[in-house]
Amino acid sequence: MKKLYYFLVGLFMAVGLGSCSSDENEETLTDKYELTFQVINYELISLNNNTRATTPTKAPHFVMAIYDARTNKLVEEPTIHKSGSAEGGTFSARLPKGEYNFVFLAYYTDRTLFPEDPTAIHWDAQVVDNTYQKNLALSIDEDTAPQHDIVLSRAVGVFTLNTKGTPVPQNFDHFRVQMQGGSFQLNALTGYAGEDVTRDYAFLSKNDMAGNAEISQSAYAFLPQRECDVDITMIAEDKNNREIRKRTFRKVPMKINQMTRYTGDFFGETELDNDFSVRIATEEWETVDLEF
Repeated sequence: MKKLYYFLVGLFMAVGLGSCSSDENEETLTDKYELTFQVINYELISLNNNTRATTPTKAPHFVMAIYDARTNKLVEEPTIHKSGSAEGGTFSARLPKGEYNFVFLAYYTDRTLFPEDPTAIHWDAQVVDNTYQKNLALSIDEDTAPQHDIVLSRAVGVFTLNTKGTPVPQNFDHFRVQMQGGSFQLNALTGYAGEDVTRDYAFLSKNDMAGNAEISQSAYAFLPQRECDVDITMIAEDKNNREIRKRTFRKVPMKINQMTRYTGDFFGETELDNDFSVRIATEEWETVDLEF
């Protein structure tokens, strides 16, 4: 009888210990770690002309998207702070142990963001605006620092067309840009363009420019490398998308964080002048000026 008693006691203890061990393993597997992230150059991004000025302009949207580093799949819905929100560039996350890519974005457009694939992040209508980004690869465990400062870098180059001379025709409504080499997709893991490095986009109507001799239109693009040559066609169209005037600029020198400006008589009959001068500005944007 005693043998049976001791056997049953031992069996219950074994089951109890096994249950505790299972509970501990389950608890360990579901442990989550709290992290906070702060964009520390928020002021630089949100102020006028992107310099540390005193006059604020429209604040950017801030986004944090978290991807599984093995699969590139979103682990949860991205956190989006709308323009001017109280959170600004402050984010928090609670995640289990694992390998992750954290992608942070700041941008000015109100278009819908499609962040499902970190190698091809884009906005609807293929729009690209002034965009900043940072990718942070983190291995999360009990030794991971709970707080991280994030410094965003500009991820785009910009082409700006400045017209002079012949006034804008009265039937002008908008510009259409066509690019070979400049993308509307961002590969946030590399900081360069996504796979699609072509773009065809009609800007919003600017028919109030009609009759003016000097107007300006800028086109942002993600680039496949830090600097490259891009073929850009600018088409002036009427409200029915009919062509008024078209010019193609071959081998436009573009660079991330650089503004390349072409200035000339766009609506006149002169041909593109290949003799151009280059000027690098002292502001955060680098600027290249070209005459045509």
